[in-house]
Amino acid sequence: MEATREPEGVADLVRVLGDLGLEAGAGRDGQADLVLRLADGADLSVEVKALVAPSPTEVASLVVRHGPGRHPVLVADRLVAASRQKLNEAGWGWRDRRGHLRLRYAGLIIDTEIPGFDTGADRARPVLETDVGLDVACALLAHPDERLSVRRTVTITGRSLGAVHAAMSGLRQAGLTDSSGTPVRPSLLRRGQL
Repeated sequence: MEATREPEGVADLVRVLGDLGLEAGAGRDGQADLVLRLADGADLSVEVKALVAPSPTEVASLVVRHGPGRHPVLVADRLVAASRQKLNEAGWGWRDRRGHLRLRYAGLIIDTEIPGFDTGADRARPVLETDVGLDVACALLAHPDERLSVRRTVTITGRSLGAVHAAMSGLRQAGLTDSSGTPVRPSLLRRGQL
């Protein structure tokens, strides 16, 4: 799973809830990641997880690992419909940064489109500075005689389809692979320090 920082997810969620007129703030003393004040004055303790673009399989694994307790919310740059469905079925809230928020807990129902943002513009890092980019580069170098498809690379790296596709595109745009996806070995080795 390609993770982002949880504090970033908490801050994003606090901002979005504030834009909706709700009072929310970061939790204190490890009691909760975020505390949301409900209309009746009660506080709702929320546990926030943040991922970039989890696959439905990664989401299913995440919801299985989560124990009872605080109300879980996943904040992600991109959530495909199948991932959203798995979160809904597990009773999780979610924020797709492309423009949707869904929280359904006792005393609280939010299921609304909200302003999204371009998740790639201001958060982009060079492809070899990401875990997925490094994994994909290693997979390409480990299979020099094979033209790896995105799906085959997903199988090798265990990363999501979208993340691998983005990494392969990033490697191509950086001139580290040719148009067929074959690594330009001297460049890739020098730039990635692999």
